[in-house]
Amino acid sequence: MAVQQFFQQALLYYQQHEFTKACELLNQITMAVPKHVASWHLLALSLRKLGHLADSERCFKTCLQLNPNDADAINNYANLQRQLGNQQHAEKMFRQAIKLRPNFIDARYNLALLLNTGKRHTAAQNCLRKLLELKPEHKAAMLVLARSYLNLGQTETAVELLDNWQVNNASDVDIKLLKAEVLRKQGFYQQAISLLSPWLHYNQAVKEIALCYYLIGNIAQAEHLLCKQLEAEPAEPSLLHLLAELRWQNGDAQWSSCYQTAVAADGTQPIVYVEYANKLLKADDISASEQVIDAGLQRSPDQAGLMLLKGYLCRERGEFHKALQWQTKCILASPTVAEIKSELVITRLALQQYSQATTLAQELCKKEPLNQAHWATLAACYKFSQDHKRYSQLYNFDTFVGVFSLVPPFGYTDIETFNQALLLTLSQLYVGHHHPLQQSLRQGTQTEDHLFCQKNSVVQLLQKQISIIVARYINSLPEDQFHPFLQRKSVKFRYSGAWSVRLREQGYHRSHYHSDGWISGCYYVHIPSAVDHAGSGWIKFGQPEMGSYLKSQPDYMLKPAAGLLVLFPSMMWHGTEPFTDNEHRVTVAFDVVPEELEEHYE
Repeated sequence: MAVQQFFQQALLYYQQHEFTKACELLNQITMAVPKHVASWHLLALSLRKLGHLADSERCFKTCLQLNPNDADAINNYANLQRQLGNQQHAEKMFRQAIKLRPNFIDARYNLALLLNTGKRHTAAQNCLRKLLELKPEHKAAMLVLARSYLNLGQTETAVELLDNWQVNNASDVDIKLLKAEVLRKQGFYQQAISLLSPWLHYNQAVKEIALCYYLIGNIAQAEHLLCKQLEAEPAEPSLLHLLAELRWQNGDAQWSSCYQTAVAADGTQPIVYVEYANKLLKADDISASEQVIDAGLQRSPDQAGLMLLKGYLCRERGEFHKALQWQTKCILASPTVAEIKSELVITRLALQQYSQATTLAQELCKKEPLNQAHWATLAACYKFSQDHKRYSQLYNFDTFVGVFSLVPPFGYTDIETFNQALLLTLSQLYVGHHHPLQQSLRQGTQTEDHLFCQKNSVVQLLQKQISIIVARYINSLPEDQFHPFLQRKSVKFRYSGAWSVRLREQGYHRSHYHSDGWISGCYYVHIPSAVDHAGSGWIKFGQPEMGSYLKSQPDYMLKPAAGLLVLFPSMMWHGTEPFTDNEHRVTVAFDVVPEELEEHYE
């Protein structure tokens, strides 16, 4: 059989997902004809599909040594680099492929996804806009761009893009789903329900409608829709997640019963065990969580998420070396997942292996420099190792924590009058009785969605006044291209999230950081008189919360007052002290991201 026939057969095997057979033929070709570029390329792709990433990388390198200007191979090699966690190398290669072939749609789309994942929102949007100029019918790119606008609070821009695209795609369910999400975030719940009512056979539509019913207070209808859909798919992860979350926030003692049914069924996906166990942990039901983890590991011994949770439980019991063993197994199963390495950092800290922990945290920051979690982890390493110099450089509390008085918006004589109007508006947006399982607050509740997307005049006035102060705060920051917070300084910014929290007696925030921001802020709408006593209800900074065996004191505390706005880096650990008072503690929190300097993309 001629080389080309062998290659065509290997290609057919690849297209039929028979990657092992493809590799066997391709190995024969590359041994017989070492310079057969197409075979090295296809072999690299086949090995990647089989999970043999190191061998795949070796073949890609050989392919590109033989033909350095193969844009397709460069694009595919960049995808492998992204999978390996080498984001900067991947970006460089995507750009190289585009330079070689300016109309290379796949490379542009892959680059946009990479930039989006790296939270480089402006660059991603520019890349997607250029792609759509070249190929206006590229639906996936349009949806990613519209969602990017929506996530940054640019609802009108998102709607305009969706409407323009829908002119020729009137019945497209994906467009309708995203439009319904925009309507929900704007507070137009009934319109969103009506838009999706013909699509109840789609899981995503059922979830969106159920969430809208929940937000207008009709929990019974929300549950009915989700339960009915789960009858056909009792272990569908996204449906289980939403139903359990809504029940938990509504105070239902049987909130996890849907998960119990799912894990009892045959063939349930391992991710269901991971999410169920994680929710039980968040609900402080440690024993039940471990039972679910162990049951999941019996079915899927190499599932990385379950091994990670098992390691966490071992560390919380003080079994640090057992935790290390689980985390090492986890890294072998999923070597590129940063979350696993972050858990390993915490275990190293618990073992007082400060040098190893710091080195690993620094590596994470280098690979993903915009990931706020990594910088918060590194700050914890500096604090626990008593590296005061580097800690104070990273967390310069005196410079980075800004306290401002909000100016009353036009039409309000004083801030007290405005806050009363804001309180009335916010009171209509709290739906649940319990805190969301994944959030830091305890003994309280918070609003859903992006608050600043709400089409409400009082909320929009608040955003406008906050923006004035954020701009002033940014202008006051020093210039420093080597500091991870200051190097992102930009006069243009967007809100990547906003929400309101209402804490009741004994309410507090566990110490945390904000993954999706650059600058975070908290505006105090109503503060109980308890704050006058010994730090009760105060906001605190610089106290990492990393489990039972890593304890520290806060470095900086502030007394809140109604009308004050506090701004700080999103990577900074912060939380609040509980308070004893019959009054609520009401705040509006938000995250700001910069419009990156990379404004123009060709």
